[in-house]
Amino acid sequence: MTLNEFNNTEIKNEILKYFGKSEYNIVYINYEKEFGIKIIKEGKDLFEKNYDRKLKIEDFDDFYKIYIFNEEEMATIYKFSNKNYRISTIKYEYDDKKNILNYDILKEREIYLELELDKNDPERTEEITKRKFKIKIQIITEKTENDDNDEENFKKETMKYVEFID
Repeated sequence: MTLNEFNNTEIKNEILKYFGKSEYNIVYINYEKEFGIKIIKEGKDLFEKNYDRKLKIEDFDDFYKIYIFNEEEMATIYKFSNKNYRISTIKYEYDDKKNILNYDILKEREIYLELELDKNDPERTEEITKRKFKIKIQIITEKTENDDNDEENFKKETMKYVEFID
């Protein structure tokens, strides 16, 4: 797991690497906005017909947290100030049988995310107000070097968003 620091321009460029690509899911969270949770599933905006809910490039100027994930990796983007953004990235290593090598799963569960749509929107559909996430709680093991140049195993518990379940 790595944690890198970025400024506003750099973070937008970093997000645009994933935006609109079908192999990634994006969950945008901004608690200060009326429609502050926006979701892109496999490159497709779940709120395409609702302009207020649709995720736009300018939304990346102001947010609390953004999750970008698929089976291979997960990036969590944090905004601390207009000049201080940080990205935590986890990449998963697999063997030939698709067993994940670099972490141990502690537990796996499904959680629901409920979204309230604009009640005045005639295009509103109930089917997209509820989404189910599949997540895994895991221990990640990384090899790091200490001050004596000896390798140590560093373990950290983290949560991985795996997929949306329809």
